[in-house]
Amino acid sequence: MTYLLILAGIAVLVVVTLDQMATILATGRTSGSLVPRLTSVVWRAALGLHHRWPSHRRLSVVGIAMLVAAPALWATGLWVGWSLIAASDGEAVVEAETGASASLAARVYFAGFNLFTLGLGDVRPGSDGWRLVAVLASFMGLAMITLGVSYLVPVVSAATERRHLARALRQLGRTPEEMLAHEELLVDELVAARSTMALVTEQHLTHPVLRYYHAVEESLSLAVRTVATWEALEVLAERRRSEGQPPDPRLDLVLRAVAELGRAMAEDEDLPDRDLRAALLASDGHGPPS
Repeated sequence: MTYLLILAGIAVLVVVTLDQMATILATGRTSGSLVPRLTSVVWRAALGLHHRWPSHRRLSVVGIAMLVAAPALWATGLWVGWSLIAASDGEAVVEAETGASASLAARVYFAGFNLFTLGLGDVRPGSDGWRLVAVLASFMGLAMITLGVSYLVPVVSAATERRHLARALRQLGRTPEEMLAHEELLVDELVAARSTMALVTEQHLTHPVLRYYHAVEESLSLAVRTVATWEALEVLAERRRSEGQPPDPRLDLVLRAVAELGRAMAEDEDLPDRDLRAALLASDGHGPPS
């Protein structure tokens, strides 16, 4: 028996399980490390390609693909981990008919069908101990694969909330000037939308992959809408100060809500406002390269 392979397999399973749990079950800015790092690298490459050969539709496809890639990455990690364990001992997997030790390819196949299916019965565990290990692998596959697929549901729902908010902000005006044409209505509508902004902010903290949901239409980009709303509110606040009007607590409230949303989308709480706006637009592909 090769204990090094067992330890390596267990290490892979632990890393994948912890990353999956942190990504799916944790709330706030506590996502796992594997998926965010992978998606960040892929998105930067996609943005670099976009700045050379612009295509918002391509960015949209990349964003959706990265969402699906997360459960696929976890499933692959589980398969690799259990394959290493199955390859560690000659009795771990044997041919069903002859009882001879199975090949490496058969062991990888055995690990895969224990995780994903019931198999064809052509290979089996070689001892009672390895039968128990196979049961554990099947249980882990059922639990973790189901959890990974169920991860897609809240993220897609959050993406719908994000698009809903972008559309609602667009209805207030496509530019800061359009928004300021009805300034009293603007503040009232944003106060009413504050709970939705808080919800979308929390969803971005919990599911960083949301920032890669790219709107083909610039007017429905939440980053663009957030920056435009922010600028309109700052112009309105400055105008009221210059006219000597008393501070409006409602205006301060929505300014903070919009700022929190922008920082959640940019995944950086320390950027100054001016740099944050540029970073938001660049990270969404609707602004100049960052």
